[in-house]
Amino acid sequence: MSAALAEWASELQFLEAVWRGDHELVAELLASGKVDPNRPLRGGMTHLHAAAYNGYEEVVQLLLEHNANPNVPLEGGFVRFYYGSPYWHIYYILGKNGDTPICFAKKRGHFACEQLLRRAVSDAWNNCTTAEGSPALAPAPAPTPAPTPAPAPAPAPALAPTQAPAPAPALAPSVYLCPITHEVMRDPVVAEDGYVYERAAIEQWLEHHITSPMTNTQLPSRHLIPCYTIRSATTEWLLHQSSGAGAVPVPSAIQKSPHTT
Repeated sequence: MSAALAEWASELQFLEAVWRGDHELVAELLASGKVDPNRPLRGGMTHLHAAAYNGYEEVVQLLLEHNANPNVPLEGGFVRFYYGSPYWHIYYILGKNGDTPICFAKKRGHFACEQLLRRAVSDAWNNCTTAEGSPALAPAPAPTPAPTPAPAPAPAPALAPTQAPAPAPALAPSVYLCPITHEVMRDPVVAEDGYVYERAAIEQWLEHHITSPMTNTQLPSRHLIPCYTIRSATTEWLLHQSSGAGAVPVPSAIQKSPHTT
């Protein structure tokens, strides 16, 4: 087998493994160095698009660890590609022009994949460097000459003390935030996975899924239990914020067990 044919066979096997979510074969092929995770497919699609589209968290993680680019946009709204051995298969992916892997994961409800991709984009931005390898910094402004000292002004009459500025609003404790909306919960409920969510957000999620948005594991049921402890605490926190009274300590019961009902 020629080198070009062997490379083509490896890439085809790699695409098939990514599409099927075979993370063990994906890891093996990536470790061999025979495949390129950033090799473009039809319509500007990448292997990361395929993994995010199907919600394969482990495959997304492997591709990111091997420098797959999470910012590649789709160049068309309809992508058709082939894979398969010994039989050929045709697969279709629907999207919009400009969709990145994050868009695919979000639209398809794959929360864990979306978080992995967002973290990778954030890390890439924070690690941005110049061609020389040092952090990109704006050029320092030229020093300005020291001004000629002016004669001292006459002392001004004493003024009445001004009112102290109002304290900045306090950040909400993380235990008060819904893991889906990232906002303070007003009607918190506990799902079967043990996590506390805003009722409207988790009910919308459960309309289309029977999996946990935090762990991606299947839930035994869609039953939700009101979380009165956290509801009382968030209500008090919101009232203090609206009155300008500042932060309120998190009750010890919630600190010990965030999912107490």
